[in-house]
Amino acid sequence: MNSGGKTLLSKTLRMATLEGGNMEVHKITNQGLWGIATTLMLVWSAGFSLPVTVLMMQNSGISPLQASTTWEILSHSFIQKESTLRDVAFLNATHGWVVGQKEVGLGGGIILYTNDSGDSWQLQFHNYSQHFDAIHIIDHQTLWVTCRGGFVYSVDGGQSWSSISIIDGMASLGFVKFINATHGWTSTMRDVYRTEDGGLTWHNVTSWQFYDVLWGMHFISPTRIWAIGGLGVYYTDDGGEIWEAKYPRGGRTISFVSDTEGWAVGSDILLHMTDGETWVEQAKPRKTLGPLYEIPQYTDVLFLDSNHGWIAGGEIPVAFTPTGGASWYGQQVQNELDILVMALDFTNLTHGWAVGTGGYILRTVSGDDMGDILLLDGSPFSLLNNYWLLWIIMVVGICIAFSYDTRKRRTDSIESRNVEDLVMN
Repeated sequence: MNSGGKTLLSKTLRMATLEGGNMEVHKITNQGLWGIATTLMLVWSAGFSLPVTVLMMQNSGISPLQASTTWEILSHSFIQKESTLRDVAFLNATHGWVVGQKEVGLGGGIILYTNDSGDSWQLQFHNYSQHFDAIHIIDHQTLWVTCRGGFVYSVDGGQSWSSISIIDGMASLGFVKFINATHGWTSTMRDVYRTEDGGLTWHNVTSWQFYDVLWGMHFISPTRIWAIGGLGVYYTDDGGEIWEAKYPRGGRTISFVSDTEGWAVGSDILLHMTDGETWVEQAKPRKTLGPLYEIPQYTDVLFLDSNHGWIAGGEIPVAFTPTGGASWYGQQVQNELDILVMALDFTNLTHGWAVGTGGYILRTVSGDDMGDILLLDGSPFSLLNNYWLLWIIMVVGICIAFSYDTRKRRTDSIESRNVEDLVMN
């Protein structure tokens, strides 16, 4: 072959080698990108499925995170599918009351009483044409319970009960709360009522202008009052003459630890106030985040101080925080009971009671048990907070993919130059 032929062959081989090298570089680059994309998809999928997987493992008894039982089921005569216990209140560590209904519908009202911390319960009062919703203990003798159209009340510690109606019709009262033995408040569908004579007479508070039913109140003083309804949080500083809406979303329960700090919950909202003025939505404790999202059905909240508190509900029967809501822990119910907890009460950090659907009464003597750590939903950094391990895996995967891609391209470049030099020579 003449020199012209060798030159042409050399150029042809060099072009083919370079083109092949570019094709291989593009191929390796695409492989790297596919590796990164696959890593991201796997991590994203794991991020949504990991909580569910962990919960399934826990339920099957094979998880090293299995929590000990915190809440035990107490025995009484009305544990049945049709029963719903709606409120619980304890006067002290031994004496307490539970109210609710033993059947589905508008009747079956029952009031249960214990004098031994819940070891035994007795039916203290019933009205099977009524249903009872909320209870307030003024002192060891005086108790008020809401029902349709009015109240039942006792002035002898529950030995006998009387009834009083304040409205006509079938509407139920959302709550009852007394500041002292004479001054109390309640609410219906859109009206607020007040008594100043110990409940003998109740007067419509005409200054209430919000179309909302109130579910709870907290009295900082006789004139400074916070209230929560289904549609908002409200405040008055003149004893109810003028009410102001303080937050556009509401709920069922409000709990204060000082004059300026309080908590409130709705079915899918957790609020916190620290300055006596401004309510802020907080990250919510959840079992799962992602496609399996469901309303957590929060029903009650109770804080003993700025750090220690509990939330009750459906997705998580009882959750506990020792950090003022920065972290939450799901507490284990005996037999992993499927229950919507309607209300809870604590006499101290360890001793508490809860009630809910199925007529169940629960008790704990280890209320500060942290159980399994829960996910937080509602914070801009919630995914980072809850999936820190997955974020680390994702970053490492991306670094490995880029490193692999870079090494391959360098190797191909060196091989291409070696081939070109060999051809030229």
